[in-house]
Amino acid sequence: MNSASHQHDAYVAKLAELGVSVTDLCENEGHPDCSFVEDTAIVLDEIAVICSMGVASRRGETALIAGELSKYRELAYVSLPATIEGGDVLRVGRRILAGISSRTNSEGLNELVRITRRLGYEVTPIRLKRSLHLKSACTEIDDETLFVNSDWVETDSLTGFRLVSTPTDETRFC
Repeated sequence: MNSASHQHDAYVAKLAELGVSVTDLCENEGHPDCSFVEDTAIVLDEIAVICSMGVASRRGETALIAGELSKYRELAYVSLPATIEGGDVLRVGRRILAGISSRTNSEGLNELVRITRRLGYEVTPIRLKRSLHLKSACTEIDDETLFVNSDWVETDSLTGFRLVSTPTDETRFC
């Protein structure tokens, strides 16, 4: 067993110790990026949006995730040629920040707007500079504050938020 597997097992054990129930979807283990389950669906309070993955190698992951999430949420689907991945989507209150990246295209963004508008969400497109996903460059501290690496994401669209910048020496590890 490799180091990542040991770390995962320890993480699951700690969650169980804290009373958290963990569902193992090991059927997706054949997909190399399957541990990044957040990319496969955008889960909101009212609905789960099943993503249309930006790379072909990940497209087989969504069926299993959709089956599991259907137990808890109504589902909506984004379909090709639209692509969107959950790593490009950050919900902050009723605002959804959506990164336009190599994994999320404008058609995917339009589909997210179509699905979430009726639920009262505002979708804001964010252009990425040097990041695979928006959430690698931007995360929420609270509903008014974002932690942002401005070298990786264009901040012009982040109006209304207080921005805390990633220290320059921290980005050398990424």
